[in-house]
Amino acid sequence: MKRLIHRVTRLPFQILYGIWFVFVYTRIKFRANLQVAAEVFKPSSKFQPGIIAYPLEVQGDFEIFLLSGLLTMIPATLSVDLSKDNQILYIHALFLGDAEKFLSEVRRDLEIPIREFCK
Repeated sequence: MKRLIHRVTRLPFQILYGIWFVFVYTRIKFRANLQVAAEVFKPSSKFQPGIIAYPLEVQGDFEIFLLSGLLTMIPATLSVDLSKDNQILYIHALFLGDAEKFLSEVRRDLEIPIREFCK
C-alpha cells in the first residue's frame, strides 16, 4: 500500500521531470548534430573513433534499454554491446578525445536523469 501511495504522489513530478528531460535530450541531440555537421564540412576532420566500456549504475532492464536506445539516437554514438552481467555497456563514439569527460557527460546527461525518472 505504501508503495502505491508513493507512486501516485510521485507521478506529477515524474511527468514534469519527463517533460524537462525531453528538452535536455533535444539540446544534446542538436549539439551533437552540429558537431558532426561541422566536422564533415571541415577539410581536416578531428574524428577520434573508439569503443569505451561504460560501467552502469542503472540496474533494471528498462533503464538499460532506455539508456542504450537514447545513446544510439545521438549522432556519433552507438551502443555496441552489453556485458553478460549487465554491468558494462560498450559504446562506440566518433569523437572520443577525452574518455573520462565522455563518461562523465553520459552519466550526467543521460544515466542520472533516467535513474531519477524510473525510481
